[in-house]
Amino acid sequence: MAAVQLELDKKKDEFLSRMRRCTEREEELAERQDAIKEQVRKFDKFLKENDAKRARALRKAGEEAKIREAREAERVALEAELLRQRAAQGEIEAALRNLERPEQFLARACEHSDYFEDIEAILRRHEVLEATHADLLARVKTSEEQTLQRREELHETRKRTQTEALVDQKAGTDHSCVRLNRARLDELRLGAQDEEASLASMESGAKDRLRVLGEVTMAIHNLHARAFEKDGWRAGGAGRPPDGEGELLPELLSSVGQRVGDLLDIVATLRHESLSTAGASNA
Repeated sequence: MAAVQLELDKKKDEFLSRMRRCTEREEELAERQDAIKEQVRKFDKFLKENDAKRARALRKAGEEAKIREAREAERVALEAELLRQRAAQGEIEAALRNLERPEQFLARACEHSDYFEDIEAILRRHEVLEATHADLLARVKTSEEQTLQRREELHETRKRTQTEALVDQKAGTDHSCVRLNRARLDELRLGAQDEEASLASMESGAKDRLRVLGEVTMAIHNLHARAFEKDGWRAGGAGRPPDGEGELLPELLSSVGQRVGDLLDIVATLRHESLSTAGASNA
């Protein structure tokens, strides 16, 4: 019995020892499992953070790509606009050079001729003369009205003076009023004469200015006639110049400028052909 009891105690101790080791291993496994769970949780958190960072990076990369595309499109559009602007600038410069030729020719013609004046000076002088002419006409009209009024007043005063003189002579009154009226009549007569002299002077000045205006107009017509004397009248490259006094001087000067440009083109062409012919002959 004692041996059996010892054997049982021994088995019991072994069982308890195994149970204790199992418990320890279970606790150790639980700790490992908790550690693994913590690592898994941290790894999941790391993956989520990486996914968020990756999403932010992709979104930022997409926005930057869109910005680059927009800037590239803007650059292409600006380069195209720059090319258009340069082409337009070239056309404007060419047109400017073409328009400068008549002015340069007229400037050279004015430098070598005492007859022709500068076109701008002629136009300005014509405008000033027209304004002066209109002002003189207005002043002449006003003076004529004033002179007519003074003449009527003189006529009325003369009639009244004569009537008063006759009445005074019949009544036998003092002739002092008659002398006063005669003096007033003489004063009005002298004033009327001064007005007529002033009116005559203004009319003479107006005639002189009209003469100068006519000379300027004739000079412009002469310039136009000389420009087109070879192949007839062609205002502005087609048609004929306007007739009579109602023609526009700027239109005539514009026709002259276009004609001068045509002549310069012809001269340049002939000069080029002459140089080419001379070069071929020398060869």
